[in-house]
Amino acid sequence: MDAAASTLSRMMGGRHCHAEVRVRGRRLLLATDADWMRGGVAGGAELEYMLRCEAASLLFLARESCLPTPTLHDWALEGGANKELGPGYILMDKLPGKALVWRDLRQESAAVRQHLLTQLVDLSLELERHPLPSIASLTSLSPLTMGGMAHPSVVSGPGPLAPSNTCADAYRSRLQAVLDQMVTGELVEAEPANDGPAFYLKQPDDKGDHILVDDMFNITGIIDWEWCTSASKEYAFASPCMMWPLKDFYASSNRLAEEERQLADLCRQLGRDDLAQVVLAGRALQRFWFLLEQVFSQDRDTGWALFKGLLSASDVELA
Repeated sequence: MDAAASTLSRMMGGRHCHAEVRVRGRRLLLATDADWMRGGVAGGAELEYMLRCEAASLLFLARESCLPTPTLHDWALEGGANKELGPGYILMDKLPGKALVWRDLRQESAAVRQHLLTQLVDLSLELERHPLPSIASLTSLSPLTMGGMAHPSVVSGPGPLAPSNTCADAYRSRLQAVLDQMVTGELVEAEPANDGPAFYLKQPDDKGDHILVDDMFNITGIIDWEWCTSASKEYAFASPCMMWPLKDFYASSNRLAEEERQLADLCRQLGRDDLAQVVLAGRALQRFWFLLEQVFSQDRDTGWALFKGLLSASDVELA
């Protein structure tokens, strides 16, 4: 592993450092605590829970699905059998391909864009085949265990929210957490759900760089599963935020991008009018949870514009 300062800097994320290592000619990624790699203090409840949930999610996807996710070779939390190694870590395959840059895709031909969108529909259909019993984060597969919802602002604050089995429970617990954190000056994110019998793993950060592609825009991998939780069908299979027309989104408009409509059309062509409707009607849920995440980090005018967009998407008129 190249441990030069310039190399480590390029590998740093928010809480993770992804270091490439070679073992017998095989390219692997070692994900560990970025603070520790910078020379700071390692570990903490936030990192430990993130690693546990990411490892369980990767193992679940590898065992149950055909998604191109990294093979997990080893993982450990700080302490226990890992005392001599320092902070917790995950060791997994480094997948081939480069991160998808959505704005670059828009420069490609219509055929290339359709090829990529078709693959995204296939990924959604594959995830749909593997429902989960509650809105939560996976923490173990033996037996399958759903723990509290993983998110840094929740785990480092009041602790993971309990799993929810209905839409009402999920909304109520998340909103109450937001209200409680507002009183203390902390911030917490929320996660939606519906009253259906099943929930589905949702990629937590779908800006595009979680998708690896080759030069022909074939998807070679789906990465970055830390903070992964399950969600309702209406949220798990809504359009990824990489497709949103952000200028309009921040200006209160709920206009769908051309690619979002194309995604819905592809679902219809497969006989899945239900998923097409999820894509077309997803903006209200997307706005609700985006607003809860972002409201405290926006200036007043931007926050108000986002709130007006939510009201419009929910067919609520201001008095």
